[in-house]
Amino acid sequence: MLAQYVRDLLYRYECVIIPDFGGLLTHTVSAKIDPDNHTFSPPSKKLSFNAQMKESDGLLANYIASIDHISLDSAQNYIQFEVDEWREKLKKQDLELADIGVFSLDSVGNIRFEPNSKSNFLTDSFGLTEIEMPEVERVESEQIPMETIEMQAPVDIKPKTKKRKKQAQSTWISFLQYGAIFALVLRAL
Repeated sequence: MLAQYVRDLLYRYECVIIPDFGGLLTHTVSAKIDPDNHTFSPPSKKLSFNAQMKESDGLLANYIASIDHISLDSAQNYIQFEVDEWREKLKKQDLELADIGVFSLDSVGNIRFEPNSKSNFLTDSFGLTEIEMPEVERVESEQIPMETIEMQAPVDIKPKTKKRKKQAQSTWISFLQYGAIFALVLRAL
């Protein structure tokens, strides 16, 4: 549950400190094109972890206290309890926090972090996903030298004249057709 609070804050802030654990930092990354994989990635905020940032700035505790309507002391106790559980789990196995990433211990006992590559904490890019684009094939067109183009005799274009007689006949026929339909409808009533 603590991971959900941290995730919520990462959308709003560039740094979220988890007391006695470390700080998660966001870095804005521009949109990019991967020419090798033919993909376009939208702008995003990627995560990094700093294990040196253990001193609480109160952001996380105040957020939990306001959301859950509990005292600040209760929120701090809750955070400490969760962090202690995370540390115990890390001693045995990797700790995976949904949409954030995976924490692990190296051989010296330092916390290592691998961010979730699918997560994007940039609210301006909400709903945008990576797009795969097919490769554009460039085809060279055949160039015809100007010397080979022969001059042709000019084409005489005459405007078409309207044949008023035919137009009048077609209008009269249409009028008769509509009149016949109208007469049939009146007769049926």
